[in-house]
Amino acid sequence: MIEVIVNKMSSLVNELKESINQDIKDIKEAKHEELLKRNDKKHLLIDEITNLKTELNQELVKKIQQGIDVNIYRKDVDF
Repeated sequence: MIEVIVNKMSSLVNELKESINQDIKDIKEAKHEELLKRNDKKHLLIDEITNLKTELNQELVKKIQQGIDVNIYRKDVDF
């Protein structure tokens, strides 16, 4: 479950990065309407990432309570 959450978070973060890069391009080209069109989507991405972070923390706590060393997930989470 932790791997699934981390993978989904990573995908959403990449999507957010792509949107921000597009924003930079549109700012340089003065395409202000395009910025506004993506704004809601970015907010939704941020909200979903935040919710997944909470879910990830809950899953990690469950693993700790089961006596599992959660450091095995450190590399994936750090990424």
